[in-house]
Amino acid sequence: MCLSHEKIPYLHPMHIFWFLILLSGPALPAAAEIDGARAVVRAFAEIAAGRHEKATQAVQHLHEALALLMQKREPSQLPVARQAWRQARSAVLRLESLRFFFGPIDDDDGPQARLDTLLRNEGKSVEAMIAREETFPDLTAETLQGAHLSPNSDNVLCGLPVLEYFLWHREPLNLTPRRASYLAACAQLLNDDVEAMAREWQAGKLGNYRAMFEEAPDQSLQRILTGMSLLSGVELAASRLQMALDTRAASEIPASRSGTTKEDLLASTEGLKDFWQALQPMVVALDAALAAKMEQQFQASARLAKALPEVIADAVQGAEEAPGRVQITELMLALEAQAESLRIVGRRCGFILPVEIMLGDE
Repeated sequence: MCLSHEKIPYLHPMHIFWFLILLSGPALPAAAEIDGARAVVRAFAEIAAGRHEKATQAVQHLHEALALLMQKREPSQLPVARQAWRQARSAVLRLESLRFFFGPIDDDDGPQARLDTLLRNEGKSVEAMIAREETFPDLTAETLQGAHLSPNSDNVLCGLPVLEYFLWHREPLNLTPRRASYLAACAQLLNDDVEAMAREWQAGKLGNYRAMFEEAPDQSLQRILTGMSLLSGVELAASRLQMALDTRAASEIPASRSGTTKEDLLASTEGLKDFWQALQPMVVALDAALAAKMEQQFQASARLAKALPEVIADAVQGAEEAPGRVQITELMLALEAQAESLRIVGRRCGFILPVEIMLGDE
């Protein structure tokens, strides 16, 4: 069985950046509000609030587990902390559908770059920061936030990948006081960032992001379709899976140390499926056949992610016809088809979404 993925579009990050600049401006004037847009936006915001509540709880649990690990330094605490990390990571990745439209997670002040930037240098940036005791005598959440990704993108100092590095790579039971301070600061910053995002999606809070989001249903619908289509077709299908298949390396897929790459992909695809529930009633009214097709697509992508090989890094190195590579390719193609359906909904609503802008309609 040979599956081709040559048609999957690749968008350079700068393409996405310029589209988001356009999207962040005023919505195009419309003669009337799009039918069903307000209900979609309210349902989407409610799901977002619920997902943030769960992420907040999971991250707080991780924070507590890490504090207990540093306090007791007992071997029995390490698997507890690692499991708490896995749960927090899954909960945060279910928020990825809220990326790519200048929302609280990735607007100018958003924490996305702090939450989950890949640690590409085997922890050298972290070790260098720990060693710079004269420059940074106090390792606090504020210190890490200020130094993160400065002076360049290789200087990754915080987020889930850094916590993963400590828990799986750097003997967390034998931490020096300075290393323990670093770990505590990193956990605190993650906790603060997720709590801040959650506040922006709380209902009935004057002036927060959700209030603005619900006041502009057409523009917010465009944002929803943009974020979900970019996550599905560009971030997951192209940047993570296609890149891994083409290079035969899983370096672009997060969580290689903990071995949770499959869990990560499942969390992201299930997150998309969760948020599809907000869109579904409007799409049913728009085109029942398309809605039925999309329901099958979202179910299929989550099912395919769940069926992936446990070790993605090994699977991508197999022969073209090897079962693992075939499974990964099937998921990649399913995600791209899912993204195209979202773009079709966008066109039916009168929107132009990123791939149409950058590549033109095929």
